[in-house]
Amino acid sequence: MAHIPDGVLSTPVLMAGAIVSAGGVAFGLRGLDPVKVPKVAVLSAVLFVAR
Repeated sequence: MAHIPDGVLSTPVLMAGAIVSAGGVAFGLRGLDPVKVPKVAVLSAVLFVAR
């Protein structure tokens, strides 16, 4: 997978992506049980290393 070079995406596209991302993070954090945070962290680390 390649990264997008600087200057390819316009500012409105970047801002729209940031807003959508912030909404997704807010939605995800709203439903996250604090007891499950360590499990989610370990699973995320395993998936990151496995990739």
